[in-house]
Amino acid sequence: MRFFKLNSVTLAFLLLASLACAASAQPEPEADAQKTMTFRLRANASTGYNWQWSAKGEGEITLQSEDYEQRESIPGAPGVAVFNFAGVKPGKLELRFTYSQSWQPKPTDQVNSYQLEVLPDLSIIQLDMSEDIVSNLKPKF
Repeated sequence: MRFFKLNSVTLAFLLLASLACAASAQPEPEADAQKTMTFRLRANASTGYNWQWSAKGEGEITLQSEDYEQRESIPGAPGVAVFNFAGVKPGKLELRFTYSQSWQPKPTDQVNSYQLEVLPDLSIIQLDMSEDIVSNLKPKF
């Protein structure tokens, strides 16, 4: 009988512990995880080229942050331009990035265009998956 009581107490304890762990194992949603979208575009700041962005459509986004990550410490080495956007107004839009030198009268620009949608909860999704955002790490120059 004592063996049965010990096992049932142990079993009850294990059951309660596993339920507590299961409840706490669910990750807390991060506020920015679904509300922002990051674009990483290869760039070379030493050439005078930089990325400019524009957005057109019924949806609206705003630039949260822009940064440049130098990949190597060698002068003239390429890096990555990082743009982080947040949704402002629901709807579809086209986001365009143009890589150019601002002083050139007739630049030969590279343009990357993306079809996005800002959802009612202001999270952003990419509609046109023909060119995934991840592929921006290797744009054609």
